[in-house]
Amino acid sequence: MSRTIAIGPTSGLFEYLCATVIETLRRCTEAAGPGVPGAELDRLSRSLTSRWDRYRRHRVGYELDASFPPSMTGRVSLSAGDDRVLLPGMVVALAPYLYCDDQPAGERFAAVVGGAIVITETGAERLSTLPLEVIRR
Repeated sequence: MSRTIAIGPTSGLFEYLCATVIETLRRCTEAAGPGVPGAELDRLSRSLTSRWDRYRRHRVGYELDASFPPSMTGRVSLSAGDDRVLLPGMVVALAPYLYCDDQPAGERFAAVVGGAIVITETGAERLSTLPLEVIRR
């Protein structure tokens, strides 16, 4: 599970990108389920964040599984080209992060709200009950 922490006032761009990431996470969770290819979730994520392609750095997620270095993720990568399907009982991490690194120094940030889901017989369920929101201080 991951969350962005905002300390002090934030910009409109920050608010918009964080809202985009949260909506993308929700929509990908709703779309996940048995038989869904990992690549399909990545396509959905990229379509929802397409306006901000320059801030995308990686796939939307990966399977959480027993693994060993050098690869610390499971067999299924929620990325373009991975057509392996999700199965009931799998746990995957969804991480549709956006990295806003083209702003002036001191104004750069990452919009990070992610979490793990378990694939059920009929869809997917979040493993955390914590709200999908930015933490503010």
